[in-house]
Amino acid sequence: MAIAKTVKRWVFWTHLILGLVAGIFIFLMSLTGFLLTYERQFIELDENVDDIMSQLGVTGNINEEEEEKEKEEAPEKKPVEEEEPTPINLMKDVVNVAKSREMTTVTLGDGIEVKLDALTADKIMDVYGNLNDENRLKFIELLGKEEATHKKALVFVYKQTEN
Repeated sequence: MAIAKTVKRWVFWTHLILGLVAGIFIFLMSLTGFLLTYERQFIELDENVDDIMSQLGVTGNINEEEEEKEKEEAPEKKPVEEEEPTPINLMKDVVNVAKSREMTTVTLGDGIEVKLDALTADKIMDVYGNLNDENRLKFIELLGKEEATHKKALVFVYKQTEN
C-alpha cells in the first residue's frame, strides 16, 4: 500500500508540474500571437499617442514640474531658424529598385539615408499609378522631403495596398 501511495503522489506532482509548464507555454504562445496580430495597430497607437492624449484632455507631461525648473535654470537660447529641406524626387530610385529587385539606400531632402526594398518599391509604384497628377506631385514631395514625411508617405502606401 505504501508503494501505491508513493507512485500516486509521484504521478500527481509530475502531472501538476508538467501541466503548469504547458499552461505557461500556451499562455506565452497566445500572448505573442496576440501581439503579432495587432502589431500594426500598436505602432499606429504609438505614433499617434500625442493626438490621442490631447483628445482625452490630458495635457502636459508627468515630469512637467521638473521641466519647468530646468527651463528657469537654463539660459535662454535664441531659436535657430532651420531651413526647410528641399524634397528630392525618389521615383527614379523607386523604379530602379522595382526593376532590379535589390535593396538600395536613398538620401532624403534632409540628408537622412533610408533603405528601400523591392516590396516597398512595388507598393509605392502601385499607389503612385493610381494618383492624379496633382496628388502625384504632393506624394513625391512627401516621399523625398524628410524622414517624418517619408514615414507618413509609407504608412499611406501600406494602408492603400493592404488586402
